[in-house]
Amino acid sequence: MNAIEKREFKELVKEAIGEVLTEHRELIGEIADESFERAALIRAIQEGEKKPLRDPAARVQGLGTLTGKVGFRAKFTQDLTAITDALLLRRIKEIMEQVKRATTFRDLPYLEPLEERGKYYRIRLGDYRLGVLFDKGTFTFVRCLGREEIYRYFHEASAGSSAGGRN
Repeated sequence: MNAIEKREFKELVKEAIGEVLTEHRELIGEIADESFERAALIRAIQEGEKKPLRDPAARVQGLGTLTGKVGFRAKFTQDLTAITDALLLRRIKEIMEQVKRATTFRDLPYLEPLEERGKYYRIRLGDYRLGVLFDKGTFTFVRCLGREEIYRYFHEASAGSSAGGRN
């Protein structure tokens, strides 16, 4: 298969995946939610919790009411411009829409706190992570980086820096 055939094949596969995602969005969302819940349960057991939480959202309850307000830091938008994967960008957009529609933390099962009682969270999307700040009812998307980088640059934010990473 030459380079042109490979490119055409990739485009056909992308289109097919896009059609499947569009047609079966609700089913795929349910499968993803179940996978996140299972992963949280396994992680809790591995971390030695005697009574692992069946609902990962229970870890972040009591932090305030979700208002549907969403903000973005400049670094987040810069991170997005560096991403060329259309499917990943579509998934990020769907996550942002879900966060905006959420009324409780239970509506966001994929949200994982970065510290016990902090206001910084991560959302896992394959090899990428979204670094999110929740403060006074507003979610602010701070960073969107690969899993190797997010903890290095977003860690500063979770430790108390307001910039949240590379400057």
